[in-house]
Amino acid sequence: MFTTQLPLDHWSEVIPDPVIADAIRDRLEHSALTLHITGESYRGVKARKLANKKKDA
Repeated sequence: MFTTQLPLDHWSEVIPDPVIADAIRDRLEHSALTLHITGESYRGVKARKLANKKKDA
């Protein structure tokens, strides 16, 4: 299992060697099942709940 917040299209921006970046990307794109999870971050929901509890107290 491999997880990342950076889309594969942008990996060449953070991996300085274009050959290595392309090799990694090819292997991941062509042999992986990709799940794109969208929606609000659980951290944000939890932080708001805690803030509301502090307000009410």
